[in-house]
Amino acid sequence: IDVMAQVRSDEDYRLTVAEVQTFERRHGAIAEGTVVLVATGWDARWRDAARYMNVRAGVKHFPGISVEAARLLARDRRVAAIGIDTASIDYGASASFEAHHATLPLGVYDIENAMGLGELPASGFTVVVAPIKIAGGSGGPARVFALFAK
Repeated sequence: IDVMAQVRSDEDYRLTVAEVQTFERRHGAIAEGTVVLVATGWDARWRDAARYMNVRAGVKHFPGISVEAARLLARDRRVAAIGIDTASIDYGASASFEAHHATLPLGVYDIENAMGLGELPASGFTVVVAPIKIAGGSGGPARVFALFAK
């Protein structure tokens, strides 16, 4: 789901339920077990840690996913995972990580710090997520890539 235009005018932007519904009207219903990827364009800042984390007055500023959109995807669409090209599925200023609390209890895992999401088609590709094994860990590095024909 591409929200790069919205992020250009609001660095604290959060994906909305309406945008998920608009995506579905254009590209079809999001199927159960899907990996939903949110392209914000924030990955263009990756090489500059200060710009990527974008901290001002002790508060991070980067886009994320609204708790309502996270609930829709996790509870109603029953997706397998939600990925984003920022440091968190929650927007930077979040203090309570609402989107995480909406997804993780339902077994939906999060992919964060993804790269190149804006280069993917809207649908019709396979996402491969290959995490390393960390005993007792709540997360860890993974190799994530998409397979599709150009």
